[in-house]
Amino acid sequence: MLNETKDHLAENRTDQAQKTMNRLRMLKSSLPTERQLDIDRLDAMFADDSSLIALPFKH
Repeated sequence: MLNETKDHLAENRTDQAQKTMNRLRMLKSSLPTERQLDIDRLDAMFADDSSLIALPFKH
C-alpha cells in the first residue's frame, strides 16, 4: 500500500492517495518500525501539500 499511495501522489490523484493513506494509518501499529516510519513520512507530506514529492521506499 505504501507504493500504491506513492503512485497515486506521483499521478496527482490525491483523493486516492488519501484513501490508501487512511488504510495505512489503521494498520500502522501492526507493521514493522521501518514501515511505520514510511507512513509517518507520507503523513508529513499530506500535512504540507507543498512537499508532495516522491520519497524513496524500501520494498
